[in-house]
Amino acid sequence: MRYGIFGIFSDRLTLDVYDQQNSRFFKLYSQYVPLSLQNCLSQGALTEEGQQLLLSAFPPLLKEASLLLCSKNFAFAAAVLRYATNRDAVCRRVSAAFSLPVTVLTGQELCRFAYQSMPLSTASGLGCSIGGESTQVFTFRGGQVLQWASLPVGCLSLQRRFTSSFFPSQEEEQQMEQTLLSLLEGYPHLLQTNCRTLHVTGFGPWQAAGLHLSLSGSKQPGRQRGWSSSDFALIFRLLRKEDLSGVELVQRLFPHFAGSLFPSLILMRAIGRLAGAEEHLIHAPNLSGPFLQQAAPSAAENQEITA
Repeated sequence: MRYGIFGIFSDRLTLDVYDQQNSRFFKLYSQYVPLSLQNCLSQGALTEEGQQLLLSAFPPLLKEASLLLCSKNFAFAAAVLRYATNRDAVCRRVSAAFSLPVTVLTGQELCRFAYQSMPLSTASGLGCSIGGESTQVFTFRGGQVLQWASLPVGCLSLQRRFTSSFFPSQEEEQQMEQTLLSLLEGYPHLLQTNCRTLHVTGFGPWQAAGLHLSLSGSKQPGRQRGWSSSDFALIFRLLRKEDLSGVELVQRLFPHFAGSLFPSLILMRAIGRLAGAEEHLIHAPNLSGPFLQQAAPSAAENQEITA
């Protein structure tokens, strides 16, 4: 059996297609349509313009899911709808238009899914998931999330609030960091882990990891690696060099998501500093896999493989 999993985020609608083989799911395909839902919020609600934008993004991805022989489709929404005052009405509208159930993920679910998406071998530690409208911070041990917090600030909301530029000034950078730190003051237990490594996931951090490799000329395969404080200093310095034309570089590499890059760096660096982490290990974001296992638990039992 094949499943199409749609993810509604501030800046994109995603489609991941999974093939089930016995009790395991294998991702076959990924695609996205850029969105700008973060710019379509008014007094806490998703505007009619934003809803039309969202509805218009589904048909091309639904067509691809059909061509890939998906037997069943599910959809989930992250914080952009969780914080929207009209989220239930928006979900009903999407469900009615496409016969597609929509689940709005809670902060706790986002923490758990982020952890489950990380190929972690360490027994315990600290993790964070940086989204467009929220940031999740959690501790884990023995395969379980122990403590967690979902903070109502993300890379896109910080960018909207503090700067209109791709590259914030140092003063704006400090304001972004202080906003996060003030929120984390209510969760001191989360940062008393004495961990060496902060495990990070999210679309913005994953972009930053790819950009770091491009700027540093590293020959290391893949993008999952440990960042030290010198790595943050390197990428900030390189991006701010006048002869680099950093805006053009970021826009070329990430034409639809450039605004989330710098705030993502600021958030992950701030959490790491507060936790006393010596390195940041960045993992590829994948909420759709853990969500599928929750949305279709019976699918993992005795279904046959769909060719």
